[in-house]
Amino acid sequence: MGPICGILTACNIFWSGTGLLKSAFIGLMDTADPIAQAKLTEVLDRETGARGMTYHSLRHRNLGDAHWVEVHLLFPEDLSLAEAHRTALDIESVIEASVEPRAFVTTHLECASDHDMLHPHEKNRRAR
Repeated sequence: MGPICGILTACNIFWSGTGLLKSAFIGLMDTADPIAQAKLTEVLDRETGARGMTYHSLRHRNLGDAHWVEVHLLFPEDLSLAEAHRTALDIESVIEASVEPRAFVTTHLECASDHDMLHPHEKNRRAR
C-alpha cells in the first residue's frame, strides 16, 4: 500500500507543478485576446467608418489592470493636422470608454493619399 500512496503523491505533485509552471509561463508571454480584439475592431470600424477614414496596424496588449492599444489612423489629404488630431483624440476617448477595466491608447496619424508610397513595406497590410 505504501508504494501506491507514494506514486499517487508523486503524480499529484507533478500535476500541480505542471499547472503552476504553465500559468507562470503564460504570464510572461503575450497571448491573443479575442474578446478585446473583437471589441476594438468593432469600435474602430464604427468610428473610422462614420468619419470616412480607415485604420491599420491595430496592436493591443493586456497589462493586467489595463489595456495598451496602438493603432494607425489614415486621414483624407484635405484634412488639416489640427482637425485630424482632434478626430484622433475623439476616437481615443471612445476606445478608452469601451475597454474594461481601462485603456491607454496611442494613435499614429497618417495621410491616406501617400501612405502606400511612404510605407511600401506595409502595402500588403490590410487597411480597414
